[in-house]
Amino acid sequence: MVEIINELKQRSNKFLNWIELNVEDENVIKSAIQFFEFEDSALKAIIKTAKIDLAASKTIDLENSSLNALLSSYYINVPFNKDNAATKLKKGLELILIDNYSYNGIYFQKGNKKQWV
Repeated sequence: MVEIINELKQRSNKFLNWIELNVEDENVIKSAIQFFEFEDSALKAIIKTAKIDLAASKTIDLENSSLNALLSSYYINVPFNKDNAATKLKKGLELILIDNYSYNGIYFQKGNKKQWV
């Protein structure tokens, strides 16, 4: 993404230099307006992409912490009841990976809904 922004800056600078040399031409002014509208939309697209990337990253971090908490809980429960621990692990994986719940080591949560397993 940094490369795209740098490329956009370089093209803007080249274009501004060209405009300065040809400012008397009416078509140059029209081209400048179109270019800056394009540049504006490109920067908005870059910002939108960065926001999507950040949201995905946060989701992955939350999912990873939930999975780590689930595994810790599983390893604690295995010595007491291996079959029950495996059942809870399976259900927990389903809730986290399929149903998009988070797990804090005590209960699963999705929005305001809490689920105990």
